[in-house]
Amino acid sequence: MKQRLRIAIVLTRELNVAGGRPAVLRNVIAALAQDHDLEIIRLRNVFALRSAIAFAGVFVAWIASIMRLRPLPLQCMLYAGPREVSAVCTRIAKRQFDAVYLDTIRCHMLLRAIRTGLRNVHVVTDFDDLMSRRMSLIHDQNLPLLTGNVAASAPSWLKRVLSGPAARFISWYEAAALRHSESDATVLSDAVVLVSRHERDELRRQLPIALHARIHCIPPMMPLRSSPGSSPSHRRFVFIGSDRLLQNRAAIDCLIRIWRRLCPSTVLHIFGDQSRPIQPADAVVWHGAVPDLSEVYRPGSILLLPAPFGGGCKTKVAEAWSFGCPVLGNPAAFEGFDFAGYPLNLPENSWDEYISHPEAFDSIWQEAAQAGRDLVAENLSPHRFASAWERIIRPQARWPAPKELASTAAAQLAFNGPAPAPAAATERRIGGILAE
Repeated sequence: MKQRLRIAIVLTRELNVAGGRPAVLRNVIAALAQDHDLEIIRLRNVFALRSAIAFAGVFVAWIASIMRLRPLPLQCMLYAGPREVSAVCTRIAKRQFDAVYLDTIRCHMLLRAIRTGLRNVHVVTDFDDLMSRRMSLIHDQNLPLLTGNVAASAPSWLKRVLSGPAARFISWYEAAALRHSESDATVLSDAVVLVSRHERDELRRQLPIALHARIHCIPPMMPLRSSPGSSPSHRRFVFIGSDRLLQNRAAIDCLIRIWRRLCPSTVLHIFGDQSRPIQPADAVVWHGAVPDLSEVYRPGSILLLPAPFGGGCKTKVAEAWSFGCPVLGNPAAFEGFDFAGYPLNLPENSWDEYISHPEAFDSIWQEAAQAGRDLVAENLSPHRFASAWERIIRPQARWPAPKELASTAAAQLAFNGPAPAPAAATERRIGGILAE
């Protein structure tokens, strides 16, 4: 019988939010909790802390990173409050966990602090998406930036800056800075995880071959809910997602433009909590948030997804397939699924006939629904998901990396610094690594 591990789960966001990344996190936690003892630890951002000391510490760390020519990404700075990082790292040290799970690259500075004083703990950093690539795509398409999961605590001036003229420069800066952080975090972690095989391979191409074995792909879990039924008497199009996330906002705007241009008779139902005023359009119904996904993916529903950019695995695509519903999407919508030959993987300029006359494509809707359900059953099963995380979370004694790969400041500190220290000494040294 395998030993039960004590695992620290460090999160940067709330879990009580429907869909998207919180849903994936809940599934990771549920999978690990089957055989291990978990402790949830929250790493708060500097806006939530509302502390002048936290802002000052983050500013010093950012200036130091600029002077080292390895600038910190703004996303990582938000979670680099010195006292917050110190408190979390000290708690991890005192509890003597067997493994630590870190929620996304935003935990980069915490990871560096952990490796300063806790060189032997097994650390898994779950990147989810390759954020440097996402920022590059946002920059290339000149899209605005949104505050995402820090929206509740972010000040209004920051939201205006991110969505204003400075957005293009910030996305360029973030793309460049995140590449450094992703490289550094890969060196310092025992394993890093991405949900997309495409982005796993992209990260491997950027790093030395000796690091490739610690870069993994675990797609999201999606249990099967329903089977595709016979051709329903009534078809409808659906979209689900809050416009507080950039990719959802861009997709909603695209769909509204299509409906205003085509004026189709088939109704588009948009689900999700929206922050902007409702955009009027004929045959478009806005529902707001729904407690049960079966209200979205009822028989006859067709999910539309004009994704503005690729990256990761689009959870709503797998959700629709799990309910036996077809998905009409562009290539970016299906990038993470490696699904060659899917019949409804089409650019938006090919959608007009499908939207105007959905009844003419019944056989294609049925074929796509069954193909999607088969992919979910084969690749996204709960058992496969839990087994993959079990392999990743168990210590494999892979860190430290070979010395020739330790080119970053954090890795050099780990190899050349003092031996692991007790919790009290760890707390005293964290401020040094944040500002080194």
